[in-house]
Amino acid sequence: MRQQILVRLQEKATPKHQAFVGKLTPGVSEILGVPMPEIRKIARGMEKENPRALFSMWEKEISSGVPLYLEEKILWGLVLGHCSMDFHHRTERISSFISTIDSWPVCDICKTDLGFLKNQKEHDDFWPILKGYGESKETYSVRFFFVCAMGYYGSPPYLEFVYHVMTREDLPGYYAQMAAAWMMQECYLVEPEVVEQLLREKKIQDPFVHNKGIQKILESRAVSTHCKERLKNLKIASPPAPK
Repeated sequence: MRQQILVRLQEKATPKHQAFVGKLTPGVSEILGVPMPEIRKIARGMEKENPRALFSMWEKEISSGVPLYLEEKILWGLVLGHCSMDFHHRTERISSFISTIDSWPVCDICKTDLGFLKNQKEHDDFWPILKGYGESKETYSVRFFFVCAMGYYGSPPYLEFVYHVMTREDLPGYYAQMAAAWMMQECYLVEPEVVEQLLREKKIQDPFVHNKGIQKILESRAVSTHCKERLKNLKIASPPAPK
């Protein structure tokens, strides 16, 4: 089964895209070079097949120490987010999937491709589970929390807990910190007064996140020049480099 999937991916891979993705994902060596639109096309053809067999196959490969290509992991996430599956089984599979994430492109598909969360009951039921990832000490579990919150829980009353995670002093690693800064920009567009108060009162415990979040807000075209000038004055001096 895996070999058939790899053949389909390799048919769409190019050396140029492989080099491009490699530059964006330092430390990730298993890259075929398949453009995202092509991966999505392949995923759509797999969603109606036997998803449980697919997930079991990938989980078995991982447990055997066999590395998966970045594109395989993206496929895994896409199929997991959109296939037909009962809620309990899906959340168990999500846990397995998150444990394999080792790059931001794999994690960040969760911002838009967890289609099951369009179901209101499953959306409500998944929130307590998602909160658990926000408390994790693992980089990509925390990044998963933020990107999923951006896509599906970016409004009150969910933002109260988002701020709780954003103000953690021990955000685990650069990619979790960057996701927190990105989330700050998203939150500012929804609740600017709340985010500005957090910054003004220095509630963002991680200095890197504090300044990077302001930078992200300043990059937004949706924020007025007047607000940007005010926010510039809230930057703090010489934050330490992210861990």
